[in-house]
Amino acid sequence: MSNNKLDENVKANESSNKETKMTLDDAARVKVLSPARLVFKRFIRNKLAIFGTCVLVVLFLFCFVGPLFYPYGQTDIFYGWREQNDDYAYAQIRSEYVNYWNPDIDQDTKKSLSFVERNVNSTILKMLASENEEEQNSYEIVSEDGIYYNLVKLSDDAYALKDSTYVVVADFFGNAIKGVATFRDGFEDLGEEFNAAATAAIKTGSFEFNGKKYDIVKDKNGTKQDYDIYCDTAAEGETKYYFVSTIVTPTFYKTDDFTKYNKDSAFKYTAYAATFTGKTEFTYDNVTFGVKLEDGTPIISRNGEDFAFLAPFTASSSDTATALNIEFQLALEKAVLEMAGNAAAVGTEVSFNALAPKLEEGKPVLDENGNVVLQDTEFVVKREQNDYTVWCISSIYKILIYEAPNSEHILGTDANGMDVLARIMFGGRISLMVGFIVVFIEMIIGVIMGGIAGYFGGWVDNIIMRLVDVFYCIPSMPILIITGALFDELNLDYRERLVWMMAILGFLGWAGVARMVRGQILSLREQEFMVAAEASGLSTSRRIFRHLVPNVMPQLIVQATMGLGSVIITESTLSFLGLGVKHPLATWGNMMNNITQKVEYLTAYAYIWVPIGCLICLAVIAFNFVGDGLRDAFDPKMKR
Repeated sequence: MSNNKLDENVKANESSNKETKMTLDDAARVKVLSPARLVFKRFIRNKLAIFGTCVLVVLFLFCFVGPLFYPYGQTDIFYGWREQNDDYAYAQIRSEYVNYWNPDIDQDTKKSLSFVERNVNSTILKMLASENEEEQNSYEIVSEDGIYYNLVKLSDDAYALKDSTYVVVADFFGNAIKGVATFRDGFEDLGEEFNAAATAAIKTGSFEFNGKKYDIVKDKNGTKQDYDIYCDTAAEGETKYYFVSTIVTPTFYKTDDFTKYNKDSAFKYTAYAATFTGKTEFTYDNVTFGVKLEDGTPIISRNGEDFAFLAPFTASSSDTATALNIEFQLALEKAVLEMAGNAAAVGTEVSFNALAPKLEEGKPVLDENGNVVLQDTEFVVKREQNDYTVWCISSIYKILIYEAPNSEHILGTDANGMDVLARIMFGGRISLMVGFIVVFIEMIIGVIMGGIAGYFGGWVDNIIMRLVDVFYCIPSMPILIITGALFDELNLDYRERLVWMMAILGFLGWAGVARMVRGQILSLREQEFMVAAEASGLSTSRRIFRHLVPNVMPQLIVQATMGLGSVIITESTLSFLGLGVKHPLATWGNMMNNITQKVEYLTAYAYIWVPIGCLICLAVIAFNFVGDGLRDAFDPKMKR
């Protein structure tokens, strides 16, 4: 029984061997020996080639499939509410007096008093420093043309220039008193009664005569017996000021009157002159204004309502055409005066609540009556000597420029408020597309020219190879730079610019392909299969492009793959220099150009250029790895 079973097993094994045994023409054996499969097996054994292939697959998915699922486009501009520090207003405590001319004073008088006007602040300082009570209230100033004027004190905040109160009417020398002739030179006798009254008053220093008061003052430039006799002319009529010099300025309650009255110096003179001379009202432009004091602050009213208050404090909005809210100014004045009273307040911050407009989409929010809606806002006052800056943290609806990476924008936004990740995806499309199209143009031109030169040889080969030599000698980068500048001058549309750039890059790069194809065809055209093709009567074009070129295809694939990286680098360089693809189309090159405008951007916005630089490096390295792998797979001898 055991022998029978053994015989059966032997027969079964023989039968199995017959079934698995292959002949040379078996399909399975032909499949194993397929050149394509051998190339593929050799390619996948190259780990760097596999790595490069994986990188390219990821890049193509990222650039061509990713935008289909990403919610933003390459030209979408993003807006949003952002908090920022705004210089809302500026304030100053006035330390110098400003002159406001009487509107009735003519230009010639103003011109003659220009010297006096320029020296008002220095004269006031002399009055404040003087120990003489009379000089503290009235100080005599002589103009350049020798006329005497008095700068009189109206209040601590205001002074006024008027004619001298006293006029020299006589000169006393020894026992003789001579009057000063008004309309002619020389002296005339004023009469015995005047002489007697003046002589008797030499020791007392003043006397009255015919209802006028006279003062006798020793002439500073004369002798011991030389005196000048002055007459007080103030009683002859109401004092008329040339100008009022003040450190206060009106803060207007009525916004609609701000522009009109804030720029009207004649109104300010009238208001100052009335306020500091004790008047309770004044009339300007046929309108009656009231004047009163509240806690030492002059208040001007109109039609029974407060119109403006006067203080040595000025505040203006950063928008100079707009008046600040009056409650805001009162709170600001209080804060500024407190800071001014404390020498250590320089550089400190004072906060208070005031009213500020709330913006929505760049426009003021309006109520149902069309009025601007206001809200409480925290303001901070910063002091620098006598200047104060008022700023606040406000919300503003604006373009999100250089927004840091966040959940909404994974890689942030760029200088135009566009999503960086979206532009990297679309930019990769352009960069890769440029690479493939340029290489395709190079292959087409190179294969045609190289195939013709290699097949025909002779004078045809010489002409084409000399043309190849010419293209080798062309300085490509200067040509491309000049072309880019020409495109800028012609102001080409960004789409036309892209097409022309790809065409020029392809046209300048075919020479290397032509030389390689020509060399391969020279070696292939003498082989047996080409003799057989010629003997069978095939046309020349068919022999070249049907039999010769396909045999050169492995070398073409390798050269095209390795050339893709170079084209991507060239395109990125041109776009980086601003000579390639233009905004709004994104490429990796022009995105790098935008971020390198200033050196500080490289550190501040590294989240933009670092991913782009890594992608360019990965793409170029991956194409080189794949090209090396294909070269070794098609020609294993290269490894040896």
